[in-house]
Amino acid sequence: MSVSASDYEKVVRGWETLKQMVEALELDLVKSAKGNVAASLRTRRGLRAVKKQAHDLIRSTLDVNKVVVENRKTKRKSGKES
Repeated sequence: MSVSASDYEKVVRGWETLKQMVEALELDLVKSAKGNVAASLRTRRGLRAVKKQAHDLIRSTLDVNKVVVENRKTKRKSGKES
């Protein structure tokens, strides 16, 4: 099993999405700090979405790292057996 370019791209896309989501929350966060109740609701909703995106990104990176570690172990085993 190997890590494909699309696996790496998935991680990078996930990071870019996460950054965009945080940037999009900034205006509502400022409005919320000034007492706007609707903006507070949007901010909380947005933060929950950010949390989910961060969780998905963590999963993606763990999946990629798992494959990389397995490949290293396989290479080491095959090198020792030779």
